[in-house]
Amino acid sequence: MKSIIKYFMLFFVMIALMTATLVLVAKIPRSLIQMHSEESAQQLMKRDTAYYNLIGGASGRGVLRAGDCSKVDQTADSYLLSIAYYLDPAHPLESVLWARYYEGREDTEALLKNMNESYSRSVKEQTPTNKQYLRYWHGSLIFVRPLLMVFNLNQIKVLSGVVIVVLLILLLRLLVKAGYRTEAICVAISMISVSVWFVPVSLEYVWMFILMLIVAIVAVRMVMNEKQRQLLLLLFLTGMAAAYLDFFTTETITLLIPLLLAIRILYRDKKQNDGEIWKLAIKCILLWGIGYVGCWVAKWGVAAIVFQTNTIPFVQNRVLVHLGAYDEHGPMLGMVGAVLRNLSPLFPFGYGAIAAPLSLLL
Repeated sequence: MKSIIKYFMLFFVMIALMTATLVLVAKIPRSLIQMHSEESAQQLMKRDTAYYNLIGGASGRGVLRAGDCSKVDQTADSYLLSIAYYLDPAHPLESVLWARYYEGREDTEALLKNMNESYSRSVKEQTPTNKQYLRYWHGSLIFVRPLLMVFNLNQIKVLSGVVIVVLLILLLRLLVKAGYRTEAICVAISMISVSVWFVPVSLEYVWMFILMLIVAIVAVRMVMNEKQRQLLLLLFLTGMAAAYLDFFTTETITLLIPLLLAIRILYRDKKQNDGEIWKLAIKCILLWGIGYVGCWVAKWGVAAIVFQTNTIPFVQNRVLVHLGAYDEHGPMLGMVGAVLRNLSPLFPFGYGAIAAPLSLLL
């Protein structure tokens, strides 16, 4: 009972801290991010399409094609930058909860074809907002908005790429130095499989990789120091952080990679018997899930309390979409298709004609 109360208290403290941090960055004057917001809009408009592949050069959303491992999701970046731009220092709490932005695709006067154009018009004309993104926390704004005072979009991507490389090196060094060379090789193979070098090309994806690497380093240190019980608290907080920072991408890597490394080390070092290890793993998975779902739903709860309104109508439709309720082949086939679409771009299969000789070489 004491543990449950502790987790409940920690949950509410974290929600308060997350909200306060967003409010704090919302108070940054728009004038301080204006120049780099304009530069970011120009960079997005250089390739004026929602999606494009660095390999093969194909554009648009379309069906899977060679090069999807290198897909640049400009739409997600435009959404995030637009929400960052419209945070209102005069009404910080309201603006971070509503996450408003301007989109001209349904504007009869503008009829802009994509979010790149909408964002470009926003920073040039300060167009009034006409959309909201209440259903996500958009917690990555706590980094993006301050960084826009110093960097533009492409520079932020370079910086995030450097952070990922440094964290990956630190994790591999920690494993190798402690004698876990097989585990280090497995981590390296997994990073190659998902073409990690392409992750920073879309700002949407970097947060889960950065979080995963940080949590993996902490988890490995915990089990090496025989503090594996602390994994429960770590992964509970990680689930919350994933829901806070993510834009619905690859959240589960923040659970599975740190947990698999921890399990592997516990098995190798015989620190616990098999039954104890799997009980610990199941508890970690449940606590990560509770933290993740709880934090996500908490955003709707906080908004409902602040605005004294029912927020479900603002989120219900999109939740059903992501659950596959509207999939023409049904939710189950939709889920199977999602797995196949995630396997197809794995290295080297997503590299087109070069995939065959690379596979042979490997």
